[in-house]
Amino acid sequence: MEKAPVEIVLEICSHLDPRDLLHVARSAKIFARSLLGSSAAGVWKAARKKCEPDLPPIHPDLTEQKYALLGFGSHCQNCGTPTRSAVNWYLRKRWCLRCQSETLDSKYCHLPIPWVSIRGHPKHDLIVYQARLSGSGGRDQRRDCRDTCPVSELEALEWKAQEFSDAEWDAYVAAQKQKKKALQEHARLCTEWTKKRISDHQAELYALRCEREEAVKSRLEGIGYSIGLIDLAIDSGFTGLGLSKPLTDKGEPSVTLIAG
Repeated sequence: MEKAPVEIVLEICSHLDPRDLLHVARSAKIFARSLLGSSAAGVWKAARKKCEPDLPPIHPDLTEQKYALLGFGSHCQNCGTPTRSAVNWYLRKRWCLRCQSETLDSKYCHLPIPWVSIRGHPKHDLIVYQARLSGSGGRDQRRDCRDTCPVSELEALEWKAQEFSDAEWDAYVAAQKQKKKALQEHARLCTEWTKKRISDHQAELYALRCEREEAVKSRLEGIGYSIGLIDLAIDSGFTGLGLSKPLTDKGEPSVTLIAG
């Protein structure tokens, strides 16, 4: 497949869902070049459409690739290592714990208290990318729960407050408030979608474990073990019982041996 024309690769990939597309993009540099460029946006859009209507519509500040990365990825955006950390939709970031601490300390800061104004408007109302983070410090090294934003955005706001004319400032304020409202609503919807997706996945894994336990019981009964011994073995939680996948013939000898 690596030697196939780009057009053929993109056509094949257009039938995949976002998670599978991310796996393909990470599998080889040639696929990354083909799929992460702007010319492949249609492929990612087709993949996203497969997730509707559950997945909220894409927001204008996101590319198709970045939306898929935030929604379905499992790697830190800084170092690329796998991470269980949840995406922060308000900041549009997913970090591992180490990178989160380092990035927040170097590139983010706490917003001033809500009533601090700039040219008659609270700074909170004019910062688009902001999130309330708990237990993570920004540039000022504080560890309390406060609103956090990129240093670059806060500095840009302060510069514009100094340089813009009244007319330019009024137009900028109106645009920023509109952008913030739209992004915050999109982030809220995506956060709810992520929580539901995680909950549904956990329920699916639990159902698989229950099915596996019932299969173990049935198999051991068929071999001739008593119900009491089976229940005792299952209560002990022997190795392999709690796996979230169906029981296969490959696992039968180990189940029999442990139960015996």
